[in-house]
Amino acid sequence: AAAASRPAWSAIVPLAALTLAVDALNMIPFASLRMERKSRQFALIRFASIGVNIALNLVFVLGLRMSIVSIFSANLIASLFCTLLLFPTVWRNLVFRVRGALLKDMLAFGLPTIPAGLAAMVVQVGLPFQVDTSEGTESVEVDDVSVCVE
Repeated sequence: AAAASRPAWSAIVPLAALTLAVDALNMIPFASLRMERKSRQFALIRFASIGVNIALNLVFVLGLRMSIVSIFSANLIASLFCTLLLFPTVWRNLVFRVRGALLKDMLAFGLPTIPAGLAAMVVQVGLPFQVDTSEGTESVEVDDVSVCVE
């Protein structure tokens, strides 16, 4: 029974991570609403999100008798609903403009880090596989597990 429930539990981490990412993105339009002193809209969106979250939790857990994963799913759905409600604020403040001087400064800062990043990826991918021929037979170590190939 414990092995059967593991796939459901393994879904919690991605759901929690996605919820945190969506909530982090929602902070920017909420800050914009605060800055524009639109407290009524701010509060309505927050309360609507909380209401959707509570309603989905009641439906999923009490109505449909789903597992704890449904609580995380409800939280993600409520966060996405909040994003949908904040979309007009985002769209109103979105500006498509490329500033040449800023782009040049950003590339000057970021381009030198590309070789170091690529080297780090090669090391992370390549280090787990080390071939050791000192024992006379070829053995391959994969993440501290030795396999002898003769």
